[in-house]
Amino acid sequence: MVDYFHTWKQQLMRDESTMGRNIALRRHFNQLLQGGNDRNHPIVHLKQIVVSTKKGKKWKATFTVDGKPKTVHFGFRNPKDTHNDYTKHHDKKRRNRYIFRHLKDLRGDVWKPGYLAMFVLWNKPNFDKSLQDYQRRLNEYNRTGHFDIRIDGYPPVKGGGKKKV
Repeated sequence: MVDYFHTWKQQLMRDESTMGRNIALRRHFNQLLQGGNDRNHPIVHLKQIVVSTKKGKKWKATFTVDGKPKTVHFGFRNPKDTHNDYTKHHDKKRRNRYIFRHLKDLRGDVWKPGYLAMFVLWNKPNFDKSLQDYQRRLNEYNRTGHFDIRIDGYPPVKGGGKKKV
């Protein structure tokens, strides 16, 4: 891989006026300085969420992670308690207990079942709004490499709530 930073830096040292005259060069250089194209995190796109065919799971999410398809089954299907997520029972105390128990599951990749359960099933009282919020968080992750794990109505998480994955 070519070391663009040092190549551009050498060119700028030879002719400092290049940045002032060539806007495209300046944009490209700024992108490289901010880590624009040299990301150290995968680009994740949620394609669809459908009812799971796997025994004991509620939902199946399909992603593309750096262009490769990934499928994740999530959400515990409890035959004794059909209202076992916040989008069904709307009980805020029960939701907060779930979040407290499962914050430890927010490790690793943002397409893992722990993230999906937390931000799609236990985040907002409406499934569609939770899904939109998860999409917003994924878009931010794709742009910045940070997945915001703060949840409205839950006490703040140590470290400011932003997680570098």
